[in-house]
Amino acid sequence: MNKLLGILCATVCIFAFAALVSGTEATPQNCQQVLDNSCTKCHGVKRICKTMDKADADWPVIVADMGKRGKLSREVQDQALSCVTSTDAALKSALCPKK
Repeated sequence: MNKLLGILCATVCIFAFAALVSGTEATPQNCQQVLDNSCTKCHGVKRICKTMDKADADWPVIVADMGKRGKLSREVQDQALSCVTSTDAALKSALCPKK
């Protein structure tokens, strides 16, 4: 139980830190720009949207790995993390429109 609580606290701290250091608000326009200029250089937005639907997605690890592979700056990685972890439904529907 204590281990699970520790993991939960660490995850919350990582998300809070990422939001603080990103410096750029996660808006549909900012997030679309990050996805277009960085993420979709290697894979489609459908892959990102499918992962956004997964409750167990470890976004800090995923973004760090993808950022390293794509040689993305820390700032861009922080912006991407803010976008994919946002709880704003309008932002998600702008990035991942249902067809």
